[in-house]
Amino acid sequence: MRNLVLLFLLCCCQACMTVSPVELSPDALHQRIAAGEIIKPGDNIKIVTADGRHHEFSVTALSSTQVSGEEQTFEISNIIAVENRKVSWGKTALLVCGTYLITLTLVIISLGGVLAL
Repeated sequence: MRNLVLLFLLCCCQACMTVSPVELSPDALHQRIAAGEIIKPGDNIKIVTADGRHHEFSVTALSSTQVSGEEQTFEISNIIAVENRKVSWGKTALLVCGTYLITLTLVIISLGGVLAL
């Protein structure tokens, strides 16, 4: 029983993330990043730079020419692809409710067996 409660609490603490790739030409991508339309401070993003390297970080600052993370800064002109990760509250609520219903069902079934004795 305690394990089921712990599993339920663990699932409640998790959030479902949705990854949204931004599909634009490089020039349009650069303009929209610089305008603050695609990336904002606090966003969790994954970028691909012109050298083909992938970088995943939380945005701490954004200027018209640079995107900065905790320990790294990238020129907007060097970014060729962006994926924005956001919490999907609908999926998270569905996960929590589903977990709750499954846990409740298992508890009722286990109590039914105990009560039958």
